[in-house]
Amino acid sequence: MIGEGWAKVVEPQGALGCREYVILWKRQQIDLAELAKRRWVENWTIERLALEYRICRTSVKRYLGICKKLSPTQ
Repeated sequence: MIGEGWAKVVEPQGALGCREYVILWKRQQIDLAELAKRRWVENWTIERLALEYRICRTSVKRYLGICKKLSPTQ
Protein backbone atom coordinates (compact mmCIF):
# COMPACT_ATOMS: atom_id res chain seq x y z
CA MET A 1 0.00 0.00 0.00
CA ILE A 2 2.90 2.38 0.54
CA GLY A 3 3.72 4.30 -2.62
CA GLU A 4 0.29 3.80 -4.14
CA GLY A 5 -0.71 7.41 -3.50
CA TRP A 6 -2.71 6.86 -0.33
CA ALA A 7 -2.20 6.08 3.33
CA LYS A 8 -4.27 5.04 6.33
CA VAL A 9 -4.47 7.24 9.38
CA VAL A 10 -5.46 5.62 12.64
CA GLU A 11 -7.24 7.71 15.27
CA PRO A 12 -6.92 6.11 18.70
CA GLN A 13 -10.07 6.09 20.87
CA GLY A 14 -8.82 4.57 24.09
CA ALA A 15 -10.00 1.10 25.08
CA LEU A 16 -12.98 1.16 22.70
CA GLY A 17 -10.97 0.73 19.50
CA CYS A 18 -9.86 2.93 16.67
CA ARG A 19 -11.06 4.42 13.40
CA GLU A 20 -9.29 4.24 10.04
CA TYR A 21 -9.44 7.00 7.43
CA VAL A 22 -8.20 6.69 3.87
CA ILE A 23 -6.36 9.79 2.71
CA LEU A 24 -5.49 10.55 -0.93
CA TRP A 25 -2.78 12.89 -2.16
CA LYS A 26 -3.35 14.08 -5.69
CA ARG A 27 -0.83 16.22 -7.52
CA GLN A 28 -1.95 18.78 -9.98
CA GLN A 29 -0.76 17.97 -13.49
CA ILE A 30 1.12 20.96 -14.86
CA ASP A 31 1.31 21.46 -18.63
CA LEU A 32 5.01 22.27 -18.95
CA ALA A 33 4.65 23.66 -22.49
CA GLU A 34 1.96 26.09 -21.36
CA LEU A 35 3.99 27.05 -18.29
CA ALA A 36 7.10 27.74 -20.41
CA LYS A 37 5.09 29.73 -22.93
CA ARG A 38 3.56 31.92 -20.25
CA ARG A 39 6.92 32.49 -18.56
CA TRP A 40 9.20 33.12 -21.54
CA VAL A 41 6.90 34.15 -24.39
CA GLU A 42 4.21 36.08 -22.50
CA ASN A 43 6.69 37.24 -19.79
CA TRP A 44 4.59 36.21 -16.78
CA THR A 45 6.27 36.64 -13.39
CA ILE A 46 6.92 33.69 -11.14
CA GLU A 47 4.46 35.14 -8.63
CA ARG A 48 1.73 35.34 -11.28
CA LEU A 49 2.41 31.76 -12.39
CA ALA A 50 2.25 30.58 -8.78
CA LEU A 51 -1.14 32.25 -8.34
CA GLU A 52 -2.45 30.93 -11.66
CA TYR A 53 -1.43 27.31 -11.01
CA ARG A 54 -2.10 27.51 -7.24
CA ILE A 55 1.37 26.28 -6.33
CA CYS A 56 4.25 27.86 -4.43
CA ARG A 57 6.99 29.89 -6.14
CA THR A 58 9.51 27.16 -5.37
CA SER A 59 7.43 24.65 -7.33
CA VAL A 60 7.17 27.07 -10.25
CA LYS A 61 10.96 27.40 -10.30
CA ARG A 62 11.36 23.62 -10.14
CA TYR A 63 8.97 23.12 -13.08
CA LEU A 64 10.76 25.83 -15.07
CA GLY A 65 14.05 24.03 -14.41
CA ILE A 66 12.50 20.85 -15.81
CA CYS A 67 11.42 22.84 -18.88
CA LYS A 68 14.97 24.08 -19.41
CA LYS A 69 16.35 20.54 -19.13
CA LEU A 70 13.84 19.26 -21.69
CA SER A 71 14.45 22.15 -24.09
CA PRO A 72 16.16 21.01 -27.33
CA THR A 73 17.91 24.39 -27.68
CA GLN A 74 20.22 25.37 -24.86
